[in-house]
Amino acid sequence: MLEVRLPFPPRRASINHLYRVGEHGKLYKSREAKRWQAEAARIVRLAAEKQGWQDEGFYVDVVVTFYTPDRRKRDMHNYLKIIADAVAEGLGMDDERILFIMQPPQLDRADPRVELMIEHTHLRDEVTYKRSITSSWGLLTDRSLSFLRLSDGLKGVETGKHTSPPPERPSTGPRDPKSGRL
Repeated sequence: MLEVRLPFPPRRASINHLYRVGEHGKLYKSREAKRWQAEAARIVRLAAEKQGWQDEGFYVDVVVTFYTPDRRKRDMHNYLKIIADAVAEGLGMDDERILFIMQPPQLDRADPRVELMIEHTHLRDEVTYKRSITSSWGLLTDRSLSFLRLSDGLKGVETGKHTSPPPERPSTGPRDPKSGRL
């Protein structure tokens, strides 16, 4: 497991402010976001070297805990893209291999930061990966849920077929066959 401590991202690193529109409609990252990402990638790279991290070619779980500087309401999901980019750059991997598990944000006025715990999920298969994140249970909030989801219906992983039956919709009465309305 790799433990990393990053500075709290600036407002311009949120996905809502991350990109700017340039000439001919081309998108580019804001200067502030680029600076934060470069610094975060450097911190991740140094932590990986110091802690002996080896990229095994698997997907990785990244447990994220935000320590915010104030009680202002923030959508922490908006910071995940730049964190994924920084982790991927720091570890020399593609950011599509990153699965986030978010912990509830904490308040720390004296030392706002983002703490990451990174470990291999041992998932090589893209179908298994997609199955783990497209489950009807929504976002991963607990490590046990990710393993529970993966143990459900893995027989069809090799072929890419989903073996679990789709959830049944509760019946609300007879429907018109043409329009589907009640």
